[in-house]
Amino acid sequence: MKYWILFFFMALFHGLNVNAQVPNPTPQPTPITAGSRSNIRIVRDSNNTFDQLRSLEIQRKKEELPINNPLNELKRVIYRKPSKEEIQIFAPSPSLLEKYALFLRQSDVGIIKLNSDSSCVENSEIMTAKETCLQYAIPGAGTAYSFRVESYRLPRLADLILSKGILKTDGVFQQGIMVNLGNISLEEVTLQTKGLKYLLDFKPVADVESLLKIDHELSKGIQADGFLYRLGFYVNDQVTFALRSIAYKGKYMRSVKGILYNELDFDKRKDILVAFRVVEIDANGNITILWKMLSQGNAPVLKIKQTKENQQNKSK
Repeated sequence: MKYWILFFFMALFHGLNVNAQVPNPTPQPTPITAGSRSNIRIVRDSNNTFDQLRSLEIQRKKEELPINNPLNELKRVIYRKPSKEEIQIFAPSPSLLEKYALFLRQSDVGIIKLNSDSSCVENSEIMTAKETCLQYAIPGAGTAYSFRVESYRLPRLADLILSKGILKTDGVFQQGIMVNLGNISLEEVTLQTKGLKYLLDFKPVADVESLLKIDHELSKGIQADGFLYRLGFYVNDQVTFALRSIAYKGKYMRSVKGILYNELDFDKRKDILVAFRVVEIDANGNITILWKMLSQGNAPVLKIKQTKENQQNKSK
């Protein structure tokens, strides 16, 4: 009899254990909208990319890979935000900080200084070894700035670049449009200011071919509403500029130590409209800019055919 009792309790315990392991009912899926499909695809692609990189890393361990993942090293070096100590060399003069103290107390505004010596950037990742350049040990050597992340960046990931006396916008997979608003104070600029209508009405394109076509038109200049819209203008401290910068989401594949990665994963992609004014040009041609964010939103996705021609046209 005791064996039956023992058997009964063993069977009962087994049943409870099995029941405990039965998974909860699967919840009903949320209807998928067009936007969520895009998000799902991006997440899936990111996960697949990570799995591929992880697989490559495991395969290459016998080839004496560095202890740290190469992508982490990239994030620490070329995709990082410079420290306060590093950008101290680009600190605006105390007199300017005092002059614009009231303006700078507002939200979504700032003041920055751009380095005029573009020769200090030999290419996007490496600075030249010139002694005068060693002091600019930050991404882009201080020649390019991203209002999206409020930091100095590589030129191809920046919203605004200073090069040879020209302020331009020319990031990778990025639609930049600039306009000279004339000699009006930055404080007066709003979304209703004349000259902003074209920027506000501009519809993001769907594919890289359309982006390149508009870039070509902007390189010549587009006339609308009595204003000229271009990719860039000569530095001028007597006017206020406005910039619409649409940093599209997508894939811009690069490689490090044999590992492919999407560079845009290291950037905050947004659609922004910002107004700015050059408030000082020093003896070396470095410029100080006062800026004001007028609007910002989510970045659209750009359909891209990964061809050598596209890579060359939009990478600097």
